[in-house]
Amino acid sequence: MEISSQSTVIEPSTSMNPYPGLRPFNMDEHHLFFGREDQSGEVVEKLWQNHFVSIVGNSGIGKSSFVYCGAIPTLLNTYGGEQEWILLNYRFGDQPVWGLAEMLMPYMKPVGIYETVEELERHMLDDKAFLSSVLLELQSATNKKILLFIDQFEELFRYQLNLQDQAYQFIQMLLHTLQQPQPPLYTILTIRSDFIGDCAQFPALTKEVNKSQFLIPQMTRNERRRAIEEPLKFIGVKVSSDLVDKVLEHMGEKGDHLPIMQHAMMRTFDHWQFVNQGQGQISMKHYLAIGTMEHAMSLHANEVYNGLDEHGKKVCQGLFKTITEKRGEGRGVRKPSSIQEIALVLNEAEEQVIKVVEVFRKPGTTLLMPSSDQEIKIDTMIDISHESLMRIWEMLRIWVEEEAESVKMYLRLAEAAEMHQKGSSGLWLPPDLDLAINWRKRQAPTMAWGLRYHSAFERSMLFLEYSEQEYERVQQLKEKQQKRRLWIARIVAAVLLLGIVIALMFLFYAEQQRRIAAVKSLEAETQRDAAQVSAELAEQSAQKADSAMVVAQFQAQIAVEQSELAREQQKVAEENGRQAQLAEQLAIDQGEKAYRLRLLSVARSMTIKSRQISDSTTQALVALQAYNFFQQNGGKLFDPDIYNGLYYGLKRLKKEAYNDLLGHQFNVRSICAERADNTLYSAASDGKIIRWENNTPELIFDSPQMVHQTMDLSADGRYLLVGGAYEFILLFDLKHSEQVPVSVPFENKESWMIKVGNHSQLASVLTATGEVFKFDLKSKTVESIYKEEHKINTLAMHPFKPVVYFGNVNGHVKCLDLHSGQIEDLFEIKTAAITLAIDPIGERLACGSEHGVVYLYNLQAKKLTSEFRGHKSRVNNLNFSPKSKYLASGSFDRTVRIWDLVNINDQPVILDDHKDWVWSISFSGDGRYLLAGCKDNLIRKWPIKIPDMAMELNRLLTRNLEEQEWQTYVADDIPYQKTRGINNDEMEELNRGDTSRISPSVVDETPLDLADK
Repeated sequence: MEISSQSTVIEPSTSMNPYPGLRPFNMDEHHLFFGREDQSGEVVEKLWQNHFVSIVGNSGIGKSSFVYCGAIPTLLNTYGGEQEWILLNYRFGDQPVWGLAEMLMPYMKPVGIYETVEELERHMLDDKAFLSSVLLELQSATNKKILLFIDQFEELFRYQLNLQDQAYQFIQMLLHTLQQPQPPLYTILTIRSDFIGDCAQFPALTKEVNKSQFLIPQMTRNERRRAIEEPLKFIGVKVSSDLVDKVLEHMGEKGDHLPIMQHAMMRTFDHWQFVNQGQGQISMKHYLAIGTMEHAMSLHANEVYNGLDEHGKKVCQGLFKTITEKRGEGRGVRKPSSIQEIALVLNEAEEQVIKVVEVFRKPGTTLLMPSSDQEIKIDTMIDISHESLMRIWEMLRIWVEEEAESVKMYLRLAEAAEMHQKGSSGLWLPPDLDLAINWRKRQAPTMAWGLRYHSAFERSMLFLEYSEQEYERVQQLKEKQQKRRLWIARIVAAVLLLGIVIALMFLFYAEQQRRIAAVKSLEAETQRDAAQVSAELAEQSAQKADSAMVVAQFQAQIAVEQSELAREQQKVAEENGRQAQLAEQLAIDQGEKAYRLRLLSVARSMTIKSRQISDSTTQALVALQAYNFFQQNGGKLFDPDIYNGLYYGLKRLKKEAYNDLLGHQFNVRSICAERADNTLYSAASDGKIIRWENNTPELIFDSPQMVHQTMDLSADGRYLLVGGAYEFILLFDLKHSEQVPVSVPFENKESWMIKVGNHSQLASVLTATGEVFKFDLKSKTVESIYKEEHKINTLAMHPFKPVVYFGNVNGHVKCLDLHSGQIEDLFEIKTAAITLAIDPIGERLACGSEHGVVYLYNLQAKKLTSEFRGHKSRVNNLNFSPKSKYLASGSFDRTVRIWDLVNINDQPVILDDHKDWVWSISFSGDGRYLLAGCKDNLIRKWPIKIPDMAMELNRLLTRNLEEQEWQTYVADDIPYQKTRGINNDEMEELNRGDTSRISPSVVDETPLDLADK
């Protein structure tokens, strides 16, 4: 915005509230700002002399209000004169450089310096000196001084300050500008005093802060009295002296109570106006009614919160947890976030989040920023009005603590998952597992929430899920074993009971025999004493014979029952033996499964260890052995860890630059591969076009004054179209390579992207201004076919239909039928669409966004099916493999990622051996390699087939791991095996697609790279 040096006079009115509440004073409220009038001149003098001043003070001391209503108005009145100023009021967002470019664009575009935010941001990221030069150009074109006000500078330190972060690049640009002999801008920044030590990360920044610093003092009691009374006097309202004294008493000598006082007085004024209809003076009763300074803010916030419905309350809690954070040493800090990011974190509709935000920022509330006079969009940054809200509102303090505890649990889980992957830790067991499961149920973490604190969200949640499943499996096995023991005990008890019955029967039989013997003895005595009773003895003998027959029958019955019992006992013994065998086999199977899982975990750990080994041969052997373990134990061969282990092992053995193709001197902006063979073409900013065959360069065109930006091959491989920062298109006839290329006029246009269709001799050309043209290869003519209000960033052509797909800066992706001219809206993403790619069979469309997200759209079902997250910056280029099994993405974050489109939830392979941005990527014609053109002037060529890399290592290595190395890098208790030559036959068969002799565990997990052959 442009700020006039003239003051704006506001007529006194009892209808307006003179206190802003928690938010800072705005510039148009400087007439209501009192208490620091004498301090502004010193700040302005420092700023004018040094072009820089830092305002340092405690939270709540009034730094922002002082700048808006003290320093800036004084600067404009003192040094404005007839000249006007350009004021850039800046707050750090998720993309600091983008935010600065967006703020500058309204001043750049009218004077014809730059047309788009994307273009300006790209140049800023490319060269830290660019900001200084473009501000000089703006200053010259507008004849205005430029003031950059960076509020809440401490928010910078919530970023990870490494070379890939825009925050780091922003500071480097700012410092370079400030270090110029005559800096083209004046800079004011405010920073909390407890963060001043963090500036030491930037020695040059520390020097600037020390050179021109203003430590804002606490207000005296008289100054605080003026801050209370004077705004009311200005609008003609009286206030009782006892109320003012009470407020001063409650403020005490603490310098951080100014926003709390402003909020309490705002509430007091509103209550007085509501109760007294603006009549009479504001008195103590009105102040006590709102809860005084001690409780007014908490009561007010609770009042707003309780006015929400149940769902709104849930969104409110998540919203405040997202935009606040508890740092080390218990420091509460703000964490401004966009509506889009908050909605993703909460898994809520953006409209629902906006609805809650509106309630908390309406006039008279002002607990959230921006203020109610600014329209909220999905990219609007939401912030609390002041840090004091985190201290005073009890409910928010509880939420912040809950969030901090939740983050601690998540980070513990992420660390445990990483340790488990390295093989140095096991799965979780109770009580840790129970705590984590309860946390997951209570928190319901989303991927967007997890990625704010640790990048391995999916790995962490899979680790928790697998820990839970493994614990449940072990518990189920224990229950089965317990039931089996109980069943066996019951059988044993039954057998013992049967034995007791049999013993009792034998006892009864013995007693019978004893009685018979007594009878026989009595009979003998009777025979000796009375021979005369022989007749009676004969009768007794007959009875004896009858008794013997009964005994014999009884003994026979016992023998039958004993035989039957023996058969039953034999069956029981056989069943016990069978159950024991089953339990033994189950234990063996579970042991083998656990051992295989352990070997897979050990293999992943070995790949990570391998990259830390200094000896190249040992590194390659460890990586190859990890691959062998994966192949032998059913692991997926297209595994990111296995790939990286083999790739970096191969790279060390064959030297670092073995896959670097060197032929250009500047950015390699575009590459494309022949479909029929492995011939590659590359074009760069150095004006060269090179044909590569078997990694050997052949220069086919060289014009140093030309900057090539795009090219593509016709489907039959005959024509090569090249465009760039020049007013024509180069057309090469590759069947007559000796001929000079045809220059097809393209007046006043700069070719940004060229795509050739497979269906006919037609191509689409996108210009730097976002206009789409049709190029006829037969007639060699160019015709404009489409242009819209919003700049088009990218396009793609359907492989079989005369259809062009394109995406614009607002995230809209559409298609255009070249025959009918009909336009169809396909889908919309939340930020600018940067690049498009369509798969070779015409079923799926991929879209790369400004924020690093890759979207996958099904053209038949007409819906978005997947989102791939991981890139930290803009996705520049996308390319499908020839059989549509993989999708590769290249980004400004200096990485290339390969996404498995069949196993859609698998982690991607990340290729990160770049020193700068990735401009262009392409699979080779046979799909065995992926190539990338980079800003560091190189083309890198990566093998895709993992068995190929393993076999190459087999051929290069001349020894196996020694036993001592095995114990160091594998394990003591895993049997030693030779590394070289292991499963070479199987690898050969995998490469040929023959899996007839490969173990079922490997066949079931046929890797995607084999299916892509």
